[in-house]
Amino acid sequence: MQVEVLRGEEYITFDITRAAIHLNNVDYTMLDNDVGYVVLYQFATDALINDFTKAMDALEAEGAKSIILDLRDNPGGWVDDAVNVADRFLDKKLVVYTNTRYEKHVDERYTKSGADDIPLVVLVNANSASSSEILSGALKDYGRATIVGTQTFGKGIMQYVLGLSDNVTGMQLTYCEYFTPKGNSVHGVGITPDIIVEMPEEMDYADLELGDMNDPQLAAAWEEAVRLAQ
Repeated sequence: MQVEVLRGEEYITFDITRAAIHLNNVDYTMLDNDVGYVVLYQFATDALINDFTKAMDALEAEGAKSIILDLRDNPGGWVDDAVNVADRFLDKKLVVYTNTRYEKHVDERYTKSGADDIPLVVLVNANSASSSEILSGALKDYGRATIVGTQTFGKGIMQYVLGLSDNVTGMQLTYCEYFTPKGNSVHGVGITPDIIVEMPEEMDYADLELGDMNDPQLAAAWEEAVRLAQ
């Protein structure tokens, strides 16, 4: 496959090779005092729940006494991924439901059995949106996790694609609003952390190494995780 690019006044041709690319959706490491640290970058691939499960299993096998789940800058993705992650921590609980123009309290999503009771801290920021807010909102409503960071984005609506007659193009339509288990609206509001920790303007946590404790939000989450494990 070839792609032609106009650079200045010159056309340049590039040969492009198609290949399967595995997106890195999960990173994890063990922090001091046996605090496991898991980063979820998005809820948008079939591999996420398997990678998340492997990360949790590895950390607990290594002796983790508490977990930090980092959802900062996670823009969301598939609702089912958020529910499947919640399944690790919530036993047969409502995670999210939706309201449409015509129906209330529909499309309820529940976790299954087999919840993990390890102490949990969730990190969020202004770029945590959609499925990240579904997960953090449910964990907060049930008191299952301490939420640390800053107010989330506030994307509390869902869309679907309506295909047009040419079978090629379509329109994305908003069809419902979702709510946390306790009926809290997320859209335009977001999730408020239990512990608010701002990131200094001169810092960008994405440029830090995984588990770098110079990250003030991560440091605050770690302190809370250590406290919860005591």
